[in-house]
Amino acid sequence: MPYGKRGEHCAILFGRPVLRPVLRSAVPARGTHDFAAFRAAGDTRATTIRTLARVDVERDADPRLLSVVVEGDAFLYNMVRILVGTMADVARGRLARGAVDRALAARDRRAAGTTAPAHGLVLEWVDVALPESAGERWPR
Repeated sequence: MPYGKRGEHCAILFGRPVLRPVLRSAVPARGTHDFAAFRAAGDTRATTIRTLARVDVERDADPRLLSVVVEGDAFLYNMVRILVGTMADVARGRLARGAVDRALAARDRRAAGTTAPAHGLVLEWVDVALPESAGERWPR
C-alpha cells in the first residue's frame, strides 16, 4: 500500500439487534470520497478527501455490542466518531437509510448524524511505509 494505513475501532451499545441497518449504512463510506461532512468544526485542513479501505461492522460476544472497524489512509478530526454516530442514528431510526450517502454528497456537517462518544473509540494500529532515508524504525 503506497500510503500509511491506520485502523480505528469503535464499539456501540444498542438495546436491540441492529446489525443489518448498521452494515448497510457502512458500505457507502468505503472508497475515496470527500468526507467534509464527517469532520468537526475545528478541523481546518485544506483537503477533506480520504480513502477508507475498510468499514466493517462486527458482532461482539455481548449481543448488544457491535464493533465498527475503519481502515483508511488518513482521518479528519472526529471523522470516525461522526461516521459511527451517523450509522448509529440510522440504526436507531433517528436518520433515514442512506444518511451516509446523503452526507457525503452534501459535504456539509449538518447532513451527518451525531458524534459518537470518544470512550468507545480505540486506535489499534498505524502502519506506515517509511523511506530508506528515514533511519532506524522506532520503537525497536
